[in-house]
Amino acid sequence: MKVIDTHCDALLKLWRDETKSFANDPEIDTNASRLKAGNVYVQFFAIWVPDRIPHELKFQVVLDQVNAFYERVLSLPNMKHIRSYSQISQLKEGEIGAVLTLEGMDAVGSDLGKLAWLYEQGVCSIGLTWNDANLCADGIASQRRGFD
Repeated sequence: MKVIDTHCDALLKLWRDETKSFANDPEIDTNASRLKAGNVYVQFFAIWVPDRIPHELKFQVVLDQVNAFYERVLSLPNMKHIRSYSQISQLKEGEIGAVLTLEGMDAVGSDLGKLAWLYEQGVCSIGLTWNDANLCADGIASQRRGFD
């Protein structure tokens, strides 16, 4: 059976601690050795920005997690970046597809240039909200509110 896991927080953990290795760090629940052991065929990697980050620094956290994805996940020989559905069927034996996603549009705000940049980096899936409201949508943890 080929497993497709549509969420992990590995990028957040790599961002929080630059000394951690995606290869086999036991504190990263979804690491490369566990993906292989679990017969994971495709793994989705979420970019998530903690609420406590000031708004003007949120996109920097996104940038840092994208860099972690490229430098510390995709640098491993068996990890292959998936940018389109058709690439999944092209994975070879022993390769694990890696899909980049974004949880919530808060860090993007109203800057569509940031959204275009994320697409260029290979972000294939975006959840409009995490829990709180942003310019795109209201989250489950927020009262409906309008934005001017």
